[in-house]
Amino acid sequence: MPIDFKFGNGIFAYSGSLETFEYTQYPHERGFYLVEVDADGETSIKKVNLACCRKFNIIEEDFTGLKVPEIEEKANVLVSKADEKGAILVLVLNGILPHGASRADINYDSLRTAASKALYVHIVNKLKTSEETIGPIAIAGAETIFSRAGKKLSEYYKDQFQEQAGKYADFTVELVKVLADKAMKSKERKNTAETKIDEFYGIKKEEATKK
Repeated sequence: MPIDFKFGNGIFAYSGSLETFEYTQYPHERGFYLVEVDADGETSIKKVNLACCRKFNIIEEDFTGLKVPEIEEKANVLVSKADEKGAILVLVLNGILPHGASRADINYDSLRTAASKALYVHIVNKLKTSEETIGPIAIAGAETIFSRAGKKLSEYYKDQFQEQAGKYADFTVELVKVLADKAMKSKERKNTAETKIDEFYGIKKEEATKK
């Protein structure tokens, strides 16, 4: 995703890739930044949008309550209807499989061949088995990942930040949590991240001044 915001005394700017690599990126405009710096060092950024050269047909469907043959039949119909010459067709399988069924039971080759004109058929399997537990366990798993990431980052930062490595690692993890929080809108995530960055580096500057 393209993003730009004030970072310290400068500007952090990322225009995003020119090509769509993930289907979730498709709604975002493609383009690049034209950056100009005047004689006084003032910077201006202009976004130049480009028309997306490749079309994505994205199908998301919930298959909860259907048996495997019924899932395949319904998915084949959806793929066939969305088939279009030159497009990339993305089928997102959502829902809970019936008891005893697994994701491996689905004939994915059959789903792909249901389209004859599309450039490529990409299947995103988000189906869950009835035995899989979601909710608190998933949250606990995410926290475990963040905890492990914090420890690794602390080791990585040790040479550069020495005794401050832990603080920088914790801040990095905290920032990632904010930017990954789907409960907030994009603008809210951005503003929250900017505030945390300013607060964090503001504290560091005060400490450096005292020393």
